Amino acid sequence: MLPIDRTGWFFVRLIVVYGVLLAPWPGLAGGYAVFYRAGANVLFGSLGSAGQATFQPKTDPGAKTGNRKFDSEVVIKTRKPGRAGEVLVYTRDVPFHTRRVGYLSTALVVALIAATSMRWGRKWASLAVGLVLVHLFIAVEIGLTLLYSLSDGEPRAIDVGAGAGRFFARLYEMMVISPTLTFVVPILIWLLVCVRWRDLERLGRRGDSSTP
Repeated sequence: MLPIDRTGWFFVRLIVVYGVLLAPWPGLAGGYAVFYRAGANVLFGSLGSAGQATFQPKTDPGAKTGNRKFDSEVVIKTRKPGRAGEVLVYTRDVPFHTRRVGYLSTALVVALIAATSMRWGRKWASLAVGLVLVHLFIAVEIGLTLLYSLSDGEPRAIDVGAGAGRFFARLYEMMVISPTLTFVVPILIWLLVCVRWRDLERLGRRGDSSTP
């Protein structure tokens, strides 16, 4: 059986599972935000000689009205040598929402794999690999955010040159600011972990046999 047989039921299951994962369950968003910030602090807390990054909750006046644009922020402190041997510390805050830059991609990967018709053993294995891959994508997004923040503006913590700076800025806009990859990358991950080569061969043979 092809993993995408019975397309209608696949989309029904996908909509149901994705809808459940996106529902405002009490504590889910806050719990994911805590997990996201803890993982980011472990992976990217130290910037070496450039400084330090701290991922923390975002204090937002909109929280009182329930209209929060951001739930987290990364505080980047960079060190630059000053006059007379002193070290100057510069602070930059980058706000973000963990639902937008992490949870949506994760939920879509889970929903796509859960909706796919295949044996449970293979489904659990696909889910494990899919979660690893989507979190690698999220880690790349975090790394790009930090790299862009360190190489943009004044004073720059690292000087990568004008050309490389523009490249990182475009890459940051494409991968982090734009929501497109939030949905495209999970689909690619799903295809990678759920669709096998022999499934495509079977699909091709079915297409040939149906040709008059």
